[in-house]
This record gives sequence, C-alpha cells and structure tokens, in this order.
Amino acid sequence: MISKEEFEKRLTDYIDDEFDRHKILRMVKERSLSVRELSERLNLSPQRVLRHIAAMRRKNLVAVERIEGVSPLYTALEV
Repeated sequence: MISKEEFEKRLTDYIDDEFDRHKILRMVKERSLSVRELSERLNLSPQRVLRHIAAMRRKNLVAVERIEGVSPLYTALEV
C-alpha cells in the first residue's frame, strides 16, 4: 500500500501529464510541429515532450505528418 503523500504525488503527476498532452494535442491540431517547437512553446524539456508524443502515438492521437531535415513534424489524428 502507498502512503497518502505518494498517492497525491502520483495523482498530481498524472494530472500534469494529461494537461501537457492536451496542450500538445491542441497545438498539433492547428499545425504540424516538431518536438523542439513544442518544447519551446510549452517550456518543457524535449525529453518530456517526446515522452508525451510517444504515449499519444500509442493511443493514435498523433502521427508523423512529414519530416523536415531530421525533425519529424507531428499532427493530430481525427478521433
């Protein structure tokens, strides 16, 4: 069993993650963006953005639209 403090921390982390994913989804619905662009606009580390993108790809919420140079640009999929 986990402590109340640990439960609250996990719940807060989960809510923060979902809020970040919602912001990412809204942004890539407007136009395709790279991890770097999302990171700069959201003031999140590229690693955190990439982790969110990977989770959203597994749920078929986003996909790579195209690659510019070496950067994949992500877009929202219609759900």
